[in-house]
Amino acid sequence: MTSSSSPHISAQGSPTSYLPLLSLYARPLGAEPLVPVLLPVPVRRNKGPCWAILLTTGVVSNPRRTKQEYEREVNEIWNPAGIMYYDAVGGQFVEENPNHNERLEAYFGVPRPEGAKHFFYVVGRRDDPKWTPTDRRDQLRVRILAGLDVLLPFFADENRPWTGAANKAAEEVRDFFPLAAEPGLWPYYRAEGREFFAWLEKKAPPAQAPPPWATNPQ
Repeated sequence: MTSSSSPHISAQGSPTSYLPLLSLYARPLGAEPLVPVLLPVPVRRNKGPCWAILLTTGVVSNPRRTKQEYEREVNEIWNPAGIMYYDAVGGQFVEENPNHNERLEAYFGVPRPEGAKHFFYVVGRRDDPKWTPTDRRDQLRVRILAGLDVLLPFFADENRPWTGAANKAAEEVRDFFPLAAEPGLWPYYRAEGREFFAWLEKKAPPAQAPPPWATNPQ
């Protein structure tokens, strides 16, 4: 597992009151760990609003791998192998999604790539030249996490009066999330957060949010 695969969830570099710190989380799956993706997704569970964290397989050092094999594999992004849920208020672990393997694949409903034969398969690459550059991706992620902080209370209570800050957050999260998501994983984020993203489409204004580097050039 590399440090790049472990998120620092707070926009300021430390967890907020209800976003769990997952940068040290990994559990073994055979010879490989499960590692969290970059962004949390708000969901409603039986126990209340939660953050869903998708887990994908990571790469560990292996003396039998050549340097070229490791560099190729460390850039591979696999379909999610699990989902963990954390309480949206206190950040405590709540539960794990009970679906695994083919049941998890059916749960997401995302078509598998051509030629994929097993439960887990590569859906993208971290070195994809079409992915937003790292410096801009970091800016997007800061705004997404800040926007989720604002939006969660409104998503949890739809009777809460809507505000200008919520309007701006909805616009940014809707437009920035697909750009910051790892290549190949946006369909899985959208599938897990189907209720949240459908709600977001209804609440966000039609205008497109200007990217952070357009308003705060670096």
